[in-house]
Amino acid sequence: MLRKCQSKNVDRFCLISRYEPYKIAIAESGGFVMYERRTELETLLRQFGVGEHYSGYKLCIRAVEIALEHPESLNSITKCIYPELADFHHTSLKCVERNLRTMIEKIWKSGGREFFCGPDSDNQKRPSNSRFIEMLVQVLKSETPITEKNLCEFCAVTAHYKDRIAQMESEAVKQQETIDWMHDMIWDLLGEKKKYLAEIEELQKQQKQSNDK
Repeated sequence: MLRKCQSKNVDRFCLISRYEPYKIAIAESGGFVMYERRTELETLLRQFGVGEHYSGYKLCIRAVEIALEHPESLNSITKCIYPELADFHHTSLKCVERNLRTMIEKIWKSGGREFFCGPDSDNQKRPSNSRFIEMLVQVLKSETPITEKNLCEFCAVTAHYKDRIAQMESEAVKQQETIDWMHDMIWDLLGEKKKYLAEIEELQKQQKQSNDK
């Protein structure tokens, strides 16, 4: 169905459709590309201890589905997404906001901050509901499907340590080059020392022979 956004800053209609299970239509490059992302989102949320026992679980999944199909709805989540969630789940707008916030707080305290922001992030405060949904959308738009086995590929912590490992490997290469240079220089100096000692020895022999005469 069509729901008109009530925001003063949004002059458009938000298309709220009933989604086929495990299918999400995303508008890209003038066409629709079908992604099987619902199960991926469920996998991601469960990694942080969030399941159907949380009221915000299904609300979050549906909110992400809407945001994936209509990114502009994130500009006015309270006017475009919350009303649809409230109608669909037969609850109030206030409950929708509170249940999503409670779920996000749980995720943020269970590794979500590190997953989305990285281990060195100073951002201790949980994101807003709209910002968190936007974060999920960004993860789900990756070309690599999310599974329990490859979930770490999407983690900011993993990305951080991959960068750190790459940096350490680069530093190790430079150190090895320095070691090789020093090794060659030492052998060159030892060779020159041996040559000079031989020359000194030869001069001493010549001087001795001269003195004997």
